[in-house]
Amino acid sequence: MYGKCGLLEDAIFVFNKMVDKDIISWNSVISARNHDLEQAFRFFHQLSDPDTISYNELINGIAQFGNMKEAIEILSIMPKPNSSSWNSILTGYVHRNRAHEALEYLDLCICILFIAEQISIL
Repeated sequence: MYGKCGLLEDAIFVFNKMVDKDIISWNSVISARNHDLEQAFRFFHQLSDPDTISYNELINGIAQFGNMKEAIEILSIMPKPNSSSWNSILTGYVHRNRAHEALEYLDLCICILFIAEQISIL
């Protein structure tokens, strides 16, 4: 809640005071630090078992800054990407006025999904 309200230092303070940090608290603090990617990465790397949301928060933050190559690299090591993962990449391209690259990436996503479905049918 503190992070969503822009009270980032308060969010970190509360997080650091928590005795039992669950995946929701970790994801919240990663999300709150998206404006400071270095700190978001530090929190992410402290997380012993990141889930899909953890990865998505990191990808979203990286894409917001326009570092699409790094966002795609994170996506490529992600165990279980979902539509939010792919959409963060597409949104990052569009917000940087890189519509052509967004369309190329969308085509790639469609091809990958088609191939994956064909393999699962076999």
